[in-house]
Amino acid sequence: MTYLDPAIFQELAKLWNLAAGLTHPLTPHLLQDTMSGDLDFHPDDLIIERFAGEPCGFVLTKRPQQATFPGCEPYQDKGYICLLASDPARQRLGIGRQLLTKAEDHLRATGAKYAILGGSFHHVVPGIPSGLSRAQIFFRQAGYTFGKAVWDLAHYTTDDFTLGEFAMAIFRSSGIVPRIIRSKFGQSEDPAATEALSTFLYREFPGRWCHEVPQALSAAQLSTQVLGLLYGKEVVGFAQLHLPGSFATRRWHGFNPFVAAIGPLGVARALRGRELGLALVAAATGYLQQQGAWQIVIDWTDLLKFYGKLDYRPWLKYFLAQKTL
Repeated sequence: MTYLDPAIFQELAKLWNLAAGLTHPLTPHLLQDTMSGDLDFHPDDLIIERFAGEPCGFVLTKRPQQATFPGCEPYQDKGYICLLASDPARQRLGIGRQLLTKAEDHLRATGAKYAILGGSFHHVVPGIPSGLSRAQIFFRQAGYTFGKAVWDLAHYTTDDFTLGEFAMAIFRSSGIVPRIIRSKFGQSEDPAATEALSTFLYREFPGRWCHEVPQALSAAQLSTQVLGLLYGKEVVGFAQLHLPGSFATRRWHGFNPFVAAIGPLGVARALRGRELGLALVAAATGYLQQQGAWQIVIDWTDLLKFYGKLDYRPWLKYFLAQKTL
């Protein structure tokens, strides 16, 4: 963990919110999590421009420093522009362009071949928020190629708890038992189930999920849990659950400090096409409802039709973009 003076997070959050807060507000706690709380962060990743001693712009980059897990190969030549903002009162002075050039040079010097906007491990945003139209123009002019749109979806709970009943009917017909697997002070409450979850992730989802999910569980984040689907002693599906106020929900605290979230999630390849994925989302939603959540988010997806079956609707939209360095 890297130590930074907490005052810097206040300063950078203020700067970001002056520039983009009406569209996508961020909190100082989120920035602290994204930097001091992330093993992939290095102090050189944060570049700040100052005027009269005060920050007038900043850019945060990331490289996957811990990329030694199964399936990490696609990430090893990628660098990320996580956040970039400049003081609106000093825009059109070339500060943003200067920061972007420095960030790209830094990523290139660390071995990155591609610069990606957002979407880093421990990400704040998956891409450029759609409401930041001037930022989109800025990055297009800087040579970034824009790809597909993705969304954070939101479900607003009611007193209808039929989702859990729907899920249990599908689980019973498949012989599957849902079970909460979680970490408590760094120790699993069910070591066998936790080990089975790790085996499942490495087999079915090699890549960032098999890195990020165990990391969250091992960090004693009690408000982060995993709903596992067990067939006998084997895990065949999972959904990571984030209770209101949890570490992983801080990326939306500027909108709603009481939001809950689901994700990542998935089921074994051999069991897909049997509505188990839908039942998994329904069960996860029902569980969070019972914990008092009234807004539940599924982030970074383009599966609008699938999640729409459970009344998850588009909330925040982003554009993915990258540039060859």
